[in-house]
Amino acid sequence: MLSVFTLSARILLFLPWCIAVGGAIVLSPAHLSSLGFTSILNYISPPSTAIEHFAHWANYGLQHVTIFLGFVITFLWMFPNAGLICLGALMAQFCWAWHDFLPDRTVAIGENERQMVYLLAKNSWLKGITVGLKTVDGRFYVAHSELAAGGSGSELNDSEE
Repeated sequence: MLSVFTLSARILLFLPWCIAVGGAIVLSPAHLSSLGFTSILNYISPPSTAIEHFAHWANYGLQHVTIFLGFVITFLWMFPNAGLICLGALMAQFCWAWHDFLPDRTVAIGENERQMVYLLAKNSWLKGITVGLKTVDGRFYVAHSELAAGGSGSELNDSEE
């Protein structure tokens, strides 16, 4: 049973945790798992497999990003001068986190955080395309190259085993 202090801390820190996870998705995807599945607050248990990891962020990642962007917009609206400085710093961090990223279709899903976030943002979150997967030696990969080229994605709903 949770103590009153632990329960209070979990309730009070839930929104800041959501903001931090949304920020990690956008600004530092390499640290996403350590922040999103932290054992200190124990909001979510770490997924046991890479595909469960991918599925979790496919379901809940956009909500975290939306909460983070809502916080940034609110901060910018309430404190315009400080907000612009912070916005500049956030944009710089975004550029630093993503400047050397290139999509690599040979990386299995769930093995590289930036690859996973890019795939989800480009297809699932922004376009609503279901990401088709294929299994190779127990690891999951994107099924077709049309997905990376901006195809319709309608042909990607079947999994290959």
